[in-house]
Amino acid sequence: MVWNRTAFEQALRQLRGPIPWRDLILAEKKAIVSFLLNECEISDRPRRSERMRAILYVAMGVYGEHSSVDSWESQLPDNVFLLLECGVFTAFLELLNLEVAWAGDMTAPQEEGRRTLCMTDNAELRLILNVLNLITEVCTCDLLTHTDHQRQLNDQFTRDLGKPMLDDELLVISLFRLVIDFCNGKAPFLPIKKLLLLLWKVMVVSLGGLTTTLYTKKNVLRRELGLPDLPEDPIEVVRGMRSPSGGSVEIDAAAEQRETRAKRAFRRIFGVDGTTEIEPRDDTSPPVSRSESPVQQVSSNHGQKRLPWKTKVRREDLERFVNQTRRKFIGFGMEKDVDSLFGLPKAIHMSVDALKQNLYISLAEKQVDREELIRKFPLTQGETELPNTPQERLYQAMLPIMPQCSISLLKILLAATPTAKSKNDAINLLIDVMPDELPITVVHSMKLGVDANRHKEVIVKTVSAILLLLLKHFKLNHIYQFEYLSQHLVFANCIPLVLKFFNQNVLAYVQAKNTVSMLDFPNCVIGMQDELTEQTLESGDNLSFCWRNLFAIVNLLRILNKLVKWKRTRTMMLVLFKSAPILKKILKVRTPMVELYTLKLIKLQAKYLGRNWRKNHMRIVSAIYCKVRHRLHDDWAFANETEPAGCDFQQEEEALRSRVEHFNNRRYLCKLKPRATYGVVEPDLVPGDHSLLTALSSPVELPQQWDCEKWVDREVLAFPIDWDRLIQKKWLV
Repeated sequence: MVWNRTAFEQALRQLRGPIPWRDLILAEKKAIVSFLLNECEISDRPRRSERMRAILYVAMGVYGEHSSVDSWESQLPDNVFLLLECGVFTAFLELLNLEVAWAGDMTAPQEEGRRTLCMTDNAELRLILNVLNLITEVCTCDLLTHTDHQRQLNDQFTRDLGKPMLDDELLVISLFRLVIDFCNGKAPFLPIKKLLLLLWKVMVVSLGGLTTTLYTKKNVLRRELGLPDLPEDPIEVVRGMRSPSGGSVEIDAAAEQRETRAKRAFRRIFGVDGTTEIEPRDDTSPPVSRSESPVQQVSSNHGQKRLPWKTKVRREDLERFVNQTRRKFIGFGMEKDVDSLFGLPKAIHMSVDALKQNLYISLAEKQVDREELIRKFPLTQGETELPNTPQERLYQAMLPIMPQCSISLLKILLAATPTAKSKNDAINLLIDVMPDELPITVVHSMKLGVDANRHKEVIVKTVSAILLLLLKHFKLNHIYQFEYLSQHLVFANCIPLVLKFFNQNVLAYVQAKNTVSMLDFPNCVIGMQDELTEQTLESGDNLSFCWRNLFAIVNLLRILNKLVKWKRTRTMMLVLFKSAPILKKILKVRTPMVELYTLKLIKLQAKYLGRNWRKNHMRIVSAIYCKVRHRLHDDWAFANETEPAGCDFQQEEEALRSRVEHFNNRRYLCKLKPRATYGVVEPDLVPGDHSLLTALSSPVELPQQWDCEKWVDREVLAFPIDWDRLIQKKWLV
């Protein structure tokens, strides 16, 4: 921090004298930024680093001229948009390429006595990534406080991120390649935390976030296909849910039986009827009468006596119900016919009407039907052009490196998992925080430990956010793009990795005190700073939980739900890995969103856990009824299956993989095989060319040392050849 301020003040005195930055007019500020940018292109490395530090100080809001955080926050967007307007973002991307190449050449031959890298090996890279992160972060903030000119710059910046920038490819792809090189050991010097943060923020700007923007886009696509809008916004519904009260949900059967017997004895002695129960509750939750039903308790915040989610029915479930009923009463079935109800009882008619009222057709079902139609009639139902959306452009560019991207992200997540065992071949994530020399005082040692733990927590948060963004946006664009990424994650053991992450004290992880407010920016440079002591490092901040870790837990739960939903094979993986006890521990985190996605995962595998498990965990079963969406004809609460009936696990995954490969070969053959062009016939369907003229006309590259006369003597004249027999017609194919 001090070095950045010193470098800027020296450059400012050299150009304008002792004049504060806030007193300069806009033209003077632009001239100073242009001068610093020109200085960043010189070959003198120390001088170039000083100029980059000066630009970083401007991007950080020139905090030395502010006495309060409020005044600094009001000035920060102006400085960042000034840098964006002067072309700092594009120039620093070029500097990033140069520094990566230079650092790779310098760190390749490591010294004998120094086996691990440290902070000094990537100091310039961290400067560049800090500037890029600050610019991207400000562009992701709320635009209500921005001026019209700043909104125009923001829109132009969003459009530029969707175009090729570095080496004629998208910035997201360039950053992914750096992440892959880091995991493969080709670039171990990269500051991976800052690199992942930049990748995440660039994806948020170019694709959009996961809040109301995604909900609005989904409704627009549904209207284009003639489908009704979504019944509710999931984020808004979860926000309206009441926080779970009381202690942990993890209560054994004996405790429940003792509690039930005590209540019965209380009612028998004091004559209290069964509709009134006296039970202690959390003081932070709103008062709710125990005479209300669970449905009324869940929806008390909305003022309506209903469940928080609208009931849904899949078209597959409706067709199965009608077909089974028709076979029972009439004796024959009609596939995919839900309208012909002749000869069925009136009760069946009423049931079908109720199912049709709750029928929900998703975008994925429409897209799958479209793909099946194209597969059957490829000549008449083919696509003329591909949609030009940010998600489509990202998928096309990411398709050749999709396996490497998924494996690299999971490697980083494994290395940052608290329960993972350290291995010699594991990647080193702590390059950004490791100093040249180990600390010698207790305070510095504790500070290094807090920084290392915080470093890993930020990496877990960023990797989970990147994976969730990719899954959500690919699913919005096309279901088979989502399935392609999902299969790569599943084959790379993403499901056991997430369960391994959850196999810890999740409540302690959420309540971790690895954040010290006085060390966070801008508190560490603005105002009076207290002395850093052991007590300060042990106590951490004043919050009872860590937002960063809670965000990561929610993201990982949502990723697990995305991978497992409607996949019987992957659901059985949860059962085989004994995920139910692990998920029960997560329910100790008493927040609505964590509880919702955890209960969803338990509901998916409840039918395979057996009746005894459901009997011993009635609290969890009741919570699922109250909080999770109801699916009619879903037998999760009363079925008793050890494995799905009539399900071949390998065949199910292979069928899905075949459909996804056919989709990719049809639309992106030029991406999978660069020599091909869009719309060509698949290689397996191309007829063989055995013409002699084709073989003779094909170009052949000969080495420079090749001697024609020696070759003729050795290969032709040295062997007797019957030329008359050779030119006979039967030998010419």
